[in-house]
Amino acid sequence: MLDYMIATALILLIGGHALLIHGCFKINEGLSHESGFITTEIRAVTTVLDEVADLLNEMLSGSHAVTPAKTQTPMDIPSLLTTFLMNRTGMGAEHGNPQESEEWEIHPPNKTENPLESIEHN
Repeated sequence: MLDYMIATALILLIGGHALLIHGCFKINEGLSHESGFITTEIRAVTTVLDEVADLLNEMLSGSHAVTPAKTQTPMDIPSLLTTFLMNRTGMGAEHGNPQESEEWEIHPPNKTENPLESIEHN
């Protein structure tokens, strides 16, 4: 009975592999149709990203038609990000205050001849 089950499983595996190989040979037919669809989608995403990049470039360079008067020179992107992030991570006035320096007492180490001796007395 076990031999029949093993033989059936092997026949099903061989049939499955044959179907898989047959499908791999036919993948070229469907791939040409799908590749055109993927190409159009990538072009659409590329145009949207180009528009966003142009908009950001206009905002940072100040060439937009209606811009208020600036008192500060335009900054590059790394400087802008650094300034934005540093404003959010400010330290309080009490952090590292040299006026409040505490002197701590240094205790001498406990010296015993036998370290187990102090455990035995307790």
